[in-house]
Amino acid sequence: MPPEIWIVLGYPGAGKSTAIRALTGAFSKTHQSVDTVGGILEDMFIHIRSIQEVSMMPEDFIETYKDERYILTSLRVEGHSRYPNGSEYIHAFIEAGWKINHLAILNKADENMDFPSGSHISISVSDSDTIPPNRLANHLRVLWRWI
Repeated sequence: MPPEIWIVLGYPGAGKSTAIRALTGAFSKTHQSVDTVGGILEDMFIHIRSIQEVSMMPEDFIETYKDERYILTSLRVEGHSRYPNGSEYIHAFIEAGWKINHLAILNKADENMDFPSGSHISISVSDSDTIPPNRLANHLRVLWRWI
């Protein structure tokens, strides 16, 4: 069964990693269970730094984590070094059959992005870099129905 993925997308400094840390309590990549309104998501893989920052192409990330059940990660809007923009990763995830459960967009990152259908944009926070991390994490919890 392909993974289900939650994505935090934004420019550098938008608060992507900070939001994931506040949301999960994780400070490095790890596995943990997440309580939701619908039940427990067992063994979610938490990938804090943006995929581009850890030097992974979309196909490499897909191959490496294809056996995970649930994934929470971040992406940069723009490419980084030789790595593509966040939209290209999202397209690759969908093409690989991954289910995009939710996509949080920080600091108006959605203005020029080509999001595929099925991206489930659940929140767009234009001032995420000025919102306290716990408040931003609370917004995500409410919209994603995490407890």
